[in-house]
Amino acid sequence: MKQFYLRLINKFFHQSYLILVEFLIFYVRISVKPAKSNDKKRILALPYYPEHYPGGHERIADWKESIESHGLIYDIHWASEEKEYKAALLQGNSFQKYLFYLKITLRRVRLVSKLHNYDALWIQRAFIPLFPFKDARFEMYISNQGNITYDFYDADYTGNFNLVTQTMTYAQKITAPSHVLLEFCSKYNANSYYLPFAFNYSKYPVKNYNLNVSSSIIIGWAGSPENFKNVIQIADQLKEIENEFPNVSFRFVCRQSFDLGLRRVQFLKWGDEGFDYFRILNSFDIGINPMLKDDERSKSKISFKCLEYMSLGICFLTSSIGIPKEIKDHQNAIIVEQTNQWYEKLSSILSRPDNLPLLGTNARNLLETDYNYNKNSKTLEQILFLTKK
Repeated sequence: MKQFYLRLINKFFHQSYLILVEFLIFYVRISVKPAKSNDKKRILALPYYPEHYPGGHERIADWKESIESHGLIYDIHWASEEKEYKAALLQGNSFQKYLFYLKITLRRVRLVSKLHNYDALWIQRAFIPLFPFKDARFEMYISNQGNITYDFYDADYTGNFNLVTQTMTYAQKITAPSHVLLEFCSKYNANSYYLPFAFNYSKYPVKNYNLNVSSSIIIGWAGSPENFKNVIQIADQLKEIENEFPNVSFRFVCRQSFDLGLRRVQFLKWGDEGFDYFRILNSFDIGINPMLKDDERSKSKISFKCLEYMSLGICFLTSSIGIPKEIKDHQNAIIVEQTNQWYEKLSSILSRPDNLPLLGTNARNLLETDYNYNKNSKTLEQILFLTKK
C-alpha cells in the first residue's frame, strides 16, 4: 500500500511539473530573438552537469581561460550546483526531486530573453538539463536564436533516443570528441565536427620512475563500483600476476571494497583520513583500464581514465573499446584486445620494467599535444562561429 501511495505522489508531481513546462515552452516560443552581432564576440556556454561536478567542467567550462585569452567573452551558466543535485536527485524524495527540476528549468528559461545578446551558444546535451523529456521542444524554439552548437560526448541516445536525435536535427552544429560518436551525429546533422576532449592535466603530478627488475610495482585503478565490475572480470588473471611476481601489489580507489582473492591489495576511498587523490594516483606504476562491455555507450565515449593515466605520465594497459584513436599499442600505451589477454600483456611489461618510463612519457606527450585547451581553442572558436545553416 505504501508503494502505491508513493507512486501516486510521484505521478502527481510529474504531471504538475509537465503542466508548468507547457507554460514555460509558450514563453520561450514568443521570447526568443535572433542573435545580434557584437563588437566583441560573445559565447554563452551551458553545461549539462552541476558546477563542481565531473563532466561539465572538463568538456565545457574549462575552455574559458583559453578562449578569453583570444579577446572573446565566454560566459558560463550553471543550471545547478553539486550539493543541491546530490540532495535532490540522489537522496531526496519526490517533492525535492521535482522542485529541483523546476528550479533548473526556471533558471534556464530566464536566460531566453538574453540569448540574442550572444553571437554563439554552446550547449551540452540539452537546453534543460537532467529531466528526461520525450521530445526536444525547448531546443526547437530556441533554435530561432540562430547560432547554436550542441555538444555530445557520450551515447546519450541509448537512453533517450527521441530527445537526443531531435536535438541534433534542430542544432545549427554539433561537436563530438570521439569519431564513433561523430559518425552517429552526422546521420542527423551534416554540420557535425570533431572536437578533442581537452583536459586540465596540470593538477596531476608526473610520475618519476626509479625502477629495476626487483623494484616494488603497484598496479592501480580508480573509479566507481559499477565500473569496477570490469576489474572483477579479470580477477583470475590478476591473481596469476600476483603469484608470478612477488614484487607486485594492487591499489584500487573505489568507494566500495571487493574480494578478488588477492593477497597484496589495498582499497582506498574518498573520505579516508589523509586521502589525497592525485598523490595516490601518482603512486601507481602501471594503470589498468579494462573496458569489457562492447556496447554503444562504451564505444562512443572517450575514456576519462586513460586521460588521467596520460596526465600522470605512467604506463597503462587499456582495452581497445572507447579509447582515443591516437593511442597506439606499444607507443604510448599497451592495448589489450581480448579479455583473456590481460595476464599475458601484464606479464610481458612486468618482465621489462625499464620500458615503463618511456611509455609513460610518450603518453604524457600525446596528452599535451592533442588534448590541450590552448591548442584546441581555435578549433572550438572556428566551429562556434562557422556560417550558420
